[in-house]
Amino acid sequence: MILMKEKVIIIGAGIGGLATALRLLNAGYEVVIYEKEDKVGGRVNRIQEKGYTFDLTATISMMPQEFYLLFEELGLRLEDYIEISYPKSLYYTFFKDGTYYDFSTDLIKLNRQLESISTKDAVGYFQLMSDIYEKYQLANQAFLSQSCDQASSFFTFKHLKEIFKLEPLSNVYDYVSKFIKDEKLKEYICFQTMYIGMSPYDCSIIYTLLPGVSQFYGLPHLKGGMYRLVEVMEQLIKEWGGIIHTNSLVESLVIEDKCVLGIQLSDRIDKGDYIIANAQVPYVMHELQSIIRPKEYHLSCSAFILYLGLKQRLPMLNIHNIYINQAFKENIQSAFDGKLPKESSFYFYVPSRMDEGMAPTNGEVINVIIRVPNLKAQNVEWNEQTILLLKEQIYKALAQVTKIEHFKELVEVEKYLTPVDLATHFNCYEGIAFGLSHDLTQTNYFRPHHQSDDLKGLYFVGDCTHPGTGISLVLKSARQLSKQICKHI
Repeated sequence: MILMKEKVIIIGAGIGGLATALRLLNAGYEVVIYEKEDKVGGRVNRIQEKGYTFDLTATISMMPQEFYLLFEELGLRLEDYIEISYPKSLYYTFFKDGTYYDFSTDLIKLNRQLESISTKDAVGYFQLMSDIYEKYQLANQAFLSQSCDQASSFFTFKHLKEIFKLEPLSNVYDYVSKFIKDEKLKEYICFQTMYIGMSPYDCSIIYTLLPGVSQFYGLPHLKGGMYRLVEVMEQLIKEWGGIIHTNSLVESLVIEDKCVLGIQLSDRIDKGDYIIANAQVPYVMHELQSIIRPKEYHLSCSAFILYLGLKQRLPMLNIHNIYINQAFKENIQSAFDGKLPKESSFYFYVPSRMDEGMAPTNGEVINVIIRVPNLKAQNVEWNEQTILLLKEQIYKALAQVTKIEHFKELVEVEKYLTPVDLATHFNCYEGIAFGLSHDLTQTNYFRPHHQSDDLKGLYFVGDCTHPGTGISLVLKSARQLSKQICKHI
């Protein structure tokens, strides 16, 4: 007797969809992916123009062990496919008043930098990192690497005890302030919690793990940019018999008696045993089905990204940089209050500092990422005036940082991405850039489950599911979902 392969249909070819496809192909499933855009990757994509290569959104390889783990569990070596290098500094951090800090990966250099701030804060920083490391190991083993779909496995005495150890009710800023007194050093640490689209003045100290993880494991660079990972995954999927349809918009789910049987395309229906949405949960429930009333979720903020191709090298910059403006709290909070910042603090990425192939000879590539309100904000209109305002803030700050008065004259290529682009091209619900908000009512068990609670046969993978946003956490999401599906055999 010949057993038929079970068929998996994946909606969306983002990192979560691609990683899930690889794992399920490796487990013997038939996998078909439908992607609305003309190339795979979702938001982990790239722009190429005049010899400049820009990562579209994701630029930081936080928790790089997840990249290695994916390939190991597929019986492969990541290094055989992608050249990886580690910067000598995590971040160059620039402040409005001209202060500059170099947060080196070298312990001796880092200690010198911290002692130049104050001996007490040097001690406090290492104490903070030690505390974060302990919390990270606890959280990773108990929650981040485990599925939280089942209440019976989450609400145990052991789990509740471990949650209590993480001190989840404290916010990031207050927690950091217990160890650090210097405001600039605190702002540097707190800024990194913005990578999940939340304010350090509101979100749980669980997300102080982010700067700690960077310090412990580094921020490796993938030669060619983050899209190189996507290219390799696409290649492997095709080699292993997976099918990827691009330019293929899924119009709706095919549902009978609250059971998802397949998907509706413009010209046909395709049915499968498992339907996996690598699209944001609110989008799927609002746009692809109409029989279940969608839940209302707390949403993350969005992002404005400016891409600059420069005809001059900038040796004063690192691959990863942070610019912190005056009135840090006010400007950071604006994205969550539905307003544009008056003076932006932002992260900027210069991959050509390590990877010269991403820019023409003697050129430089810069991505500047500012947190802005999502499209629910009533008083922000994404018109030319809004975009010009943010661009001018960025150019002014970069001229100060580089000490190049006519910085704007170096620009050969200028492009940008807004919340509207995120909504239009990538189906980001209300233009959110970081999935659902990571407040305590939407983490772990309380985040949307991998297996839909409302529709049988529907599954989710990506930044709206546990454990959360960011490439490494989405890779964890794909691992947890794949294990869940394989248990059904």
